[in-house]
Amino acid sequence: MNLEAQPAAKEYKIVVLWQVHTPYCGGAYPTPEQAMGWNSPLGNQEFVILYDDHLDLNKEYDLKVYGTDGDGIANLTLPKGTYYIYRAEKFETIESLEKKYRPTTDAQLIWSGIECLKQWQASPDLQLIVEGDMETTITENAQCFQGTTPCVNYVGPYPP
Repeated sequence: MNLEAQPAAKEYKIVVLWQVHTPYCGGAYPTPEQAMGWNSPLGNQEFVILYDDHLDLNKEYDLKVYGTDGDGIANLTLPKGTYYIYRAEKFETIESLEKKYRPTTDAQLIWSGIECLKQWQASPDLQLIVEGDMETTITENAQCFQGTTPCVNYVGPYPP
């Protein structure tokens, strides 16, 4: 019996731009451009690509960590399929994430709780369906006076 090697699956070029959208939070009446907010690249962001659409921290994953460059861009090659992108930090323990994100000194930031943090941790940042070469963008939405910190809400005063 003659076994021939299976050809490798065709890999496609994927360009991912990871950015943060910041709303206008100033006190003065904004110009139309300011009112739209602005996007900034999220440079040096580490992430993991999985087939799972819900992170199970009781499961052992064989992780390969990818990253964006200083301009928030990652160049990947992947075969056809459905993938889920997660921030690499979502693989930290929930205790580590709580220590990192739970506000301790600012009374104007209200913590939404550990269950909110667990939900954020388990959720993918992007579903990526690869069918050919493509470009895609992950946009995180910042909130005024708290940025992209998960499970925290600003309840303080806004500028006059």
